[in-house]
Amino acid sequence: MIFQWAKGGDLFDKCCKVGRFSEEQALMIAVELLCAALYIHCKGILHRDIKLENILVNKTPSGGFSVTLADFGLAKEVGIRHNKKPLYHSPCGTPGYMAPEVMNQLAYHKAADIFAIGVSLYTIVAGKPSFDVKRDVDGCRPSKYKTASFTGEVWGNVSQDGKDFIQGLMEVDVKKRMGASEALSHKWLRDGLALRACLRDPVNKKVEHALQTSKQMALAAGAEWSPALGAV
Repeated sequence: MIFQWAKGGDLFDKCCKVGRFSEEQALMIAVELLCAALYIHCKGILHRDIKLENILVNKTPSGGFSVTLADFGLAKEVGIRHNKKPLYHSPCGTPGYMAPEVMNQLAYHKAADIFAIGVSLYTIVAGKPSFDVKRDVDGCRPSKYKTASFTGEVWGNVSQDGKDFIQGLMEVDVKKRMGASEALSHKWLRDGLALRACLRDPVNKKVEHALQTSKQMALAAGAEWSPALGAV
């Protein structure tokens, strides 16, 4: 078998080394992760364990880096039309990244992956975890799930659009949480990518390709598609 070689280790180790990432770096990581999530979700696959340790860092010739979503050991194939019919109830993933509906053993679906991406982005920008989850005796169910705080010196240097974006991914109410397609169309990403378009950065084409591909896959499978929800 042939695998991609990620020379930069994982995002957790890199975050430990640099402390925290800039808003611009977080934006590019968000694009990579959401494009990956959109692709696997349109294929009917849930990752169920997105976290910094499962995001590999690839060094680029220009001295920068890109990221790759890895470790599908807990992933499940649910089918492209199942986002309206959550199939799983048992907790699965890593505490601290698990969505409230997962921690509380409620029915969940691909929105749980989006929550984990939001937690990952929060962590690399703030340089610390987003939640201090207090769990019951059984070690699974949280007794309290607070909304993440976006106050303090670090967040004072982050744009309001950036904070709104991450908060939208980490929305506790699963019905209000952004989907991958909606997130890729968010103002924060669009404005940031528009600036990069002036520099002829190819990442813009990657986003457009991801959105178009997800629509084609959904329609080919007989599912509905919308920018907000992706495959329905």
